[in-house]
Amino acid sequence: MLYDSAFISKLNKRAYWVPTRNEYTRIYNELNSSYSPKDSVKIILNQLSAIMNNSRDGVSEIQQKRLRSGLIENISQSTMSVAGKNYEALVGYSLEMNRIYGNLPRNLIISLVTKRSQFIGKYATINIGNETQKPDVDLAIYKETPNSPIIICSTKTSLRERAGQSYKWKLLLDISRCNCKHDDGCPLNNYQIEYPAQRDIYMFFITADFYNEIHQPQQRGMFAFFDGTYVSKDIENTSYIKKLSDIIEDINNIFN
Repeated sequence: MLYDSAFISKLNKRAYWVPTRNEYTRIYNELNSSYSPKDSVKIILNQLSAIMNNSRDGVSEIQQKRLRSGLIENISQSTMSVAGKNYEALVGYSLEMNRIYGNLPRNLIISLVTKRSQFIGKYATINIGNETQKPDVDLAIYKETPNSPIIICSTKTSLRERAGQSYKWKLLLDISRCNCKHDDGCPLNNYQIEYPAQRDIYMFFITADFYNEIHQPQQRGMFAFFDGTYVSKDIENTSYIKKLSDIIEDINNIFN
């Protein structure tokens, strides 16, 4: 496999990332015995949830070592955070591998971001009166080309996490783009919602769905707000969620 990007080099410095990366490589090698490298890095997107589960023991060993050396004080408090960070890294890594192998445009940039990052502050801040709202975001996909689209992704290991924050921001974005006559009852006026759009923004939601929640009615309603909703398992697509390998075609459609 190729590991020749600054993004991947940055991931490899993360304390808990190596076991998850190694499990990705193991599954990739299995796939590559039957498929081309280009196909393998796309197919593996539907196995990221399994990769996360299979790498738990390796991550736990690192936690134990860091606990003994005094680098962390409590394993249970860090476990959820570690899983979330590893999942966002795994999704970003997997998309980067698709870029490297030519399934995505070569000049695409895949970057880990947070709502505190300068990039999000510049392109994804919605004003509500004197306050601001930013998305709960983990990854950004974009080109340096001025006025080109931006895809922001919220990645969650389960729907018990802060998934609601993501769709509420997307709802505010859609309201800010409303072209109705804005009468007295319009929320755009009532809440003084303003979004100084500089580039078209798409919001994707990606989940490992550890607790098999994606088919619950309340979750289906939430998924409707996103421009794309994906699960990193090999599932049958529905009207409200797709398997993660379909994100490749959706990203290419946006940037082409």
